[in-house]
Amino acid sequence: MVLGLALVGWGACGGKETTVSQALAPSVAAVEEQVQLAMAPDAAPPVPASIPEEAAEPRASKKLALKLRSTPAGAAASVDGRLIGLTPTRVDLPDDGRAHDFSFVLSGHEPWRLRFAPSNAGVIHATLRESVTPDAAPTR
Repeated sequence: MVLGLALVGWGACGGKETTVSQALAPSVAAVEEQVQLAMAPDAAPPVPASIPEEAAEPRASKKLALKLRSTPAGAAASVDGRLIGLTPTRVDLPDDGRAHDFSFVLSGHEPWRLRFAPSNAGVIHATLRESVTPDAAPTR
């Protein structure tokens, strides 16, 4: 492998004037040697270098299965503002320790809200109270 660069710099090799290809020659030679060894017919498969944890792709996180129920049934269930469906329903959330907003809304009933961080699979059951409508104003 030949690098056709003729850039000149100071200090790359102990203060002597060197070209980029001269400065990189030791590392280029090492890479070429590894490639030749890997291509040999009796070569063992290459062992990948370890990837630092921060550069590694995030692992698939564990999920928590939550059942969303309400009394009376049929309430619109939402998690973090996203409609999940009508109760009874189910949602899978990442097991990341983060708090989530759960809300249940049913016509004729007061909304029910809860914010917490689930730590295991289970059931969230909302008991919805009927809305109180003010008495009609007396007529004369």
